[in-house]
Amino acid sequence: SAIALVPIASVDAVAEEIYTSAQQSGLPEPTFLSAEPSGPAHRFR
Repeated sequence: SAIALVPIASVDAVAEEIYTSAQQSGLPEPTFLSAEPSGPAHRFR
């Protein structure tokens, strides 16, 4: 399992790259769940 936090505008492109990489590596087809972070979630810098 992996979690990728990406800007909403990049979700489709990132998913396509992950799918292509998995396919080329002989890995099982990935599944994706797009969701907004919860209210208390925030970025640490």
